[in-house]
Amino acid sequence: MERKREKQKTAITIVMVIMALAMGVLAAVIISRNPRSNTPAFPIFCVSNMFEAVAAGIILAQVLPFEKIGKWVEKMSNTKYPTFRFVLFNSIPFALISSVIVNAVVCLVNIMMARSSIPAGEAPPFLMMYLSSFGPLILPSILICYVLAILFTPLVYKMLGIKAPKE
Repeated sequence: MERKREKQKTAITIVMVIMALAMGVLAAVIISRNPRSNTPAFPIFCVSNMFEAVAAGIILAQVLPFEKIGKWVEKMSNTKYPTFRFVLFNSIPFALISSVIVNAVVCLVNIMMARSSIPAGEAPPFLMMYLSSFGPLILPSILICYVLAILFTPLVYKMLGIKAPKE
């Protein structure tokens, strides 16, 4: 049982890293298109966002009880793993939670770095800077994470040899 739990945690971490990479690239693209953003050159900004997102994603995958959330989804949706219907339902909270938290962290780090290079009297309010970065990211990020979770969760589970529990 403990081995299966370790495999599930590994699978969740792998899927989270894949989603975090996509969120990092998405954040770099959307934030750098804002004409008021104070971002470095795009390749540097993209790589730094990817590192930030992956770090946040790995921590998130280790801290949050996604296995328990999956069991709750299984119970509430009256589906069983490994059906496609279960993957569709289970990917919703996984994508919502991960995209909101990872993007919140990435935006926070970006805003703190941007504000450090703006003279003190000229910096816009922190909350406005944060919301102008976080707001445009959230919906596309949730959608991309949902699609990636649907695509990669079954593949990763299959690669790791995680099978449906026997009843």
